[in-house]
Parts: sequence; C-alpha cells; structure tokens
Amino acid sequence: MAMPKKAPYELVSKRKNRDVYIACEELDFTWSREEVKRFDKYMKDGMTLEEISGLLERHLDEVRILHIDWCRRRRPRKKRRNLIDAICGN
Repeated sequence: MAMPKKAPYELVSKRKNRDVYIACEELDFTWSREEVKRFDKYMKDGMTLEEISGLLERHLDEVRILHIDWCRRRRPRKKRRNLIDAICGN
C-alpha cells in the first residue's frame, strides 16, 4: 500500500525537533528575476556553466543548482487530453 504524499510543510514541522544538517548552507540558492533572465540568455547562447558563473559572479555550485531547475522547467510536458479533445480527434 502506497503511503500518501505529505505536504512539504508537514515534513518540515516533523524535523523541527531533530538535529538537522543543512547541506550547502554557505551557498545562496536564491535568484533575482533579472539573474534568471540573464542565465536563460546565456544558456541559449551556448555558454558553459563556468562562464555563466563568472558573469553572474556566483559560485559554480549555485549556478549548477539553477541549471537543474532550468532543465526541469524546459522539460516538455505531456499534454493532457480532455474528453472534448478525444471526441474531436485533437
């Protein structure tokens, strides 16, 4: 039997009472909209992550995490067919 997925806030609240290790705490994974726009442009221009890291003046690991997010955002999503699409042959 599959366990129901818990909301992220439920997982966090359960961790409050535990000794927690925060990975890469010294890095900053927050990005301004302008930085993300620049990153998108640099990626489309074919620049390497190392080059982008220098231009954005960010740690390479921070840029790598943004790259993971960028890849996930660009992944083609399957179009859900609804009943009308199925009937009309779309």
